[in-house]
Amino acid sequence: MVLPIRLLDFDRSYQQQTFFQNRPADRLSLTDVPQSRRLCERWPLETIRARLAACDPAPVTFIGSNHYHYVTALLLQAIREPFVLVLFDHHADFYPSPAPDLISCGSWLRNVLDELPLLQQALVLGAGRDPRTSRLARRWGGRLVMVDEQQLMRDQAVKAFLGRHVAGRAVYVSIDKDVLDPGEAVTAWDQGHVRLDQLTGLIRQVRSMARLIGCDVCGEADLDPLTPPSLADQVLDRNNRANAAILDAIGKSGKL
Repeated sequence: MVLPIRLLDFDRSYQQQTFFQNRPADRLSLTDVPQSRRLCERWPLETIRARLAACDPAPVTFIGSNHYHYVTALLLQAIREPFVLVLFDHHADFYPSPAPDLISCGSWLRNVLDELPLLQQALVLGAGRDPRTSRLARRWGGRLVMVDEQQLMRDQAVKAFLGRHVAGRAVYVSIDKDVLDPGEAVTAWDQGHVRLDQLTGLIRQVRSMARLIGCDVCGEADLDPLTPPSLADQVLDRNNRANAAILDAIGKSGKL
């Protein structure tokens, strides 16, 4: 059985990509949901939640651009067992929201750490070093563990770290492609310098150690009508290749 995936169509990111061909792929249209880019108010968030609930569940969800990474919070809320979140991201995503009734691509992790008791631990892999981030992280003590980009490059140390934190546990993996070097993928935000083969190797490592219960991927590029066609093609090809490699690392068949 080929692993089914779900494509969330907020911004038509996947119309010209092919990585999902030859496998079951449900496309959920969300282009009509207003006030949902970067910052999302409560009522459009509930619209998104209702549409996700109405469609068949899928073990892998492709969200679109980084602007919609907060959808991960909705996907995690559906988990009904204790789990660990492994987040590959160049940004910490646990900054305070601008207002209590808003969730954003930069605050969603704060929400789930505060609101989901089944989330035993969140491992953030690849964020840049920032003194403010370190101070904010103390709020959750050992429930939040940070591995910065430089540490992520130390293969043996990271493998040992993963062994201590995910071995034998239920794990959900969320991937923001802004953790990757721009030569590997092009996103809507500033990016790190992780190679694609390093990222996929770590995904396989997690999969081999843990029981993978779900996964999502975001980080498509912002392309507007003024983008030269040759440049747009290069960006789409790069992201398509990255998505295909990530999907291959998650697993080709069976259940997560």
